[in-house]
Order: sequence, then C-alpha cells, then structure tokens
Amino acid sequence: MAVAISVLAILLIALWLKKDGNPYMRPAALALFGIHIFFIAPCIVFIADLIDLTPWGEQVILLASILICSGILLIANPLIRTRPAVSTCLVIVFIVATVAHFAFNKPIKRFIADATGYFSNPPLLAPPSPTTGNKFVDANGGFQLTVPANWEKKIHSSGAEFFRYENNGAHIEFRPTCFHNSSLTLPEIVQNIQLQSDDKVSRYCYKSANDRACLIKRREGITERWQWLFENADNEQAIQLDFLFINKTIGNEQQAMAVINSTEILTMAKPLLGCVNPVDWF
Repeated sequence: MAVAISVLAILLIALWLKKDGNPYMRPAALALFGIHIFFIAPCIVFIADLIDLTPWGEQVILLASILICSGILLIANPLIRTRPAVSTCLVIVFIVATVAHFAFNKPIKRFIADATGYFSNPPLLAPPSPTTGNKFVDANGGFQLTVPANWEKKIHSSGAEFFRYENNGAHIEFRPTCFHNSSLTLPEIVQNIQLQSDDKVSRYCYKSANDRACLIKRREGITERWQWLFENADNEQAIQLDFLFINKTIGNEQQAMAVINSTEILTMAKPLLGCVNPVDWF
C-alpha cells in the first residue's frame, strides 16, 4: 500500500511541478523522494522489524513519511523558487544518503539496532568456568568450547563436525558452525529465522563491547531448536551454535547452556577463513 501511495504521490507532484513552472523544484523533488526511497524508507522498515511492529503499523508510518516529504516540498516551493541553492543542497544530501545506504549499510543498521535497545538485555554468558567434558576447537570459526563427555562426536558427509546424544528417548544434536562476512546484520538474520518458523520464536539478544549475540528458541513440530548466534563487528566474525532437541528435558537444557557458557572466542586475523555449513542443516 505504501509503495502504491508513494508512486501516486510522485505522479501528483510531477503534474503539479509541470503546472507550477518552477525549474528548481524538479531536482529538489527528485532528490527528496530519492532520499525517502533509498534511505528513510529502508530505515523505517528495519526499525519496524526490530520492534516487532505490525505490518499495518509499518505501512502507516511509511505513508506518514511520504506525506511529510510531500508537505515539505509544497511549503518549501517559494523558498526554492527564490533560492536555487536549496535545490542544490537537497541533491547533495540525496547523493550522500544514497552512498551511505550502500557503502555503510551494516554499520548504520547496527547503530539503529543499538539505539532501539535491541541488544539491551544483560549478557547471557558468564566467564568460562571449569567444565567436565571434551574440548572442541574450531580454527576456522575462531572459537572453542566444552561438550559433555557423553556426547558422541560425528562427521557429516561435508566434513563438518557435530555431536549427538541419546538417552531414554531424549535426543540432542549439536552443530557448531560459523558464517563470517555475512551480508546481513544479526537482527536481520534473526528476523529471517522468525519468518521461516510457523510457531512463535523467542529471542534474547545482548551486547558486550563490540560483540553482539542472540539466543533464538523455536519449535519445529516435535523438535525444539536453539540457535546461539554471535557476531563481532570489528572483523565480521560470526558463529552459530545450533542445538536440536527431541523430547527435551531440564537436564538437556542445562547441558546446552553449559556448552554455550563454555564458549571462548579466539582472536582472528583477516581475511577470515571460509566455513563448512551443510545445506541440510538450514
């Protein structure tokens, strides 16, 4: 709806400009609506996703922003007619905003996510404490952790390592992976997970220094899935600890949390190595 109204508003203003005859208004109008399309609207949609705004709420805000842009043009028409430099300034702002949108997309979105309190929860992880079990080190992923001694190590056909545990009908499969240099920010990845799930998804996101992390919990039929996602904005290092539970028990939850709490992030130098992520794990 907002896109249709935006196109309609641009057409109406184009007709009005043709009738008005102000030659400086055309570049000003194109610049202002260009700023809206390439910068303002994407930011509104991103913020709406961050705060879980309803689709109707998002459309109303987009419509309001279009009307505000139209109103600014109408009010500024006499000023632009007498001061052509205003039109030039709008064109410059449009160029800067467009370049910023494409060149600094992830830093801008991270700033917005931090400003909206998306990562405002207290850190989930405590300092690593001694845990009985086996040490797992992923050099490509840049992390190490401890898994319970009774979790059996397996090798996927792709070469990726994972762990499996079964006891009295309870089943756990643990898949440690990484996804460095992702084109998406962590909130966008979480949003994609939420859209793919038929059932309600819970998230717990927090930040420590320039590290951001989210623990996602969701159900997929009889299976419950936990995904701990970690992102380091300094070097674009990204980690996923993926747990699949069948007939989950309190003890299974405690084991999974112990694995997450044992995770230590290792220092990595650029360029980051690639990660092995089997397609059937997604």
